Amino acid sequence: METNKRSWEDSLKVGEIAEDVFAEYMTYMGKDIQDVRYIKEWQVKDIDYLVYDDDKDMYTVEVKNDCLVGKMWVSRLRRFFIEDIQNMRIKSDGFYRYCECDVLVYYDSIKELMYFIDWNELKEYINYFYYESVNKERVEYVYGNNSAGYGVYIDKCEQYFIDNDKYFEVVDMKEVI
Repeated sequence: METNKRSWEDSLKVGEIAEDVFAEYMTYMGKDIQDVRYIKEWQVKDIDYLVYDDDKDMYTVEVKNDCLVGKMWVSRLRRFFIEDIQNMRIKSDGFYRYCECDVLVYYDSIKELMYFIDWNELKEYINYFYYESVNKERVEYVYGNNSAGYGVYIDKCEQYFIDNDKYFEVVDMKEVI
């Protein structure tokens, strides 16, 4: 019998794939990065990396890997899963509730697309289109195997961010690395 359920350890390994791709890309781009994944003060903020720009300004990054979004071949149906509840049985907080990064890097490991999104702007987008001006064609609440969160439709989110001059970048890793 096949199951979609992964252990916590397996999920960490899947996440590490995206983190490794991100680190390789930053190195390729000539960025200085500091890996803080195993430092407790950064873990509680759900931050994986510190990235230093050319002028030595620093921003924080959280990297997430998604093994399912790329299976959705109809572009308009593809969505980010922004975890609100990590474990439904014990109602533990998902990263939406505690992540303090500046930039969310969301990796589609099937299509090998890496999305760079201003985290605070994305949270505002979710709050606006889920709670204030409800639009289920942009954001809806969805359930995973043992988690729940916001399904953010990628195409509409990207267009909104572009139209409103907000940071949203997509990198096709097949063309870069």
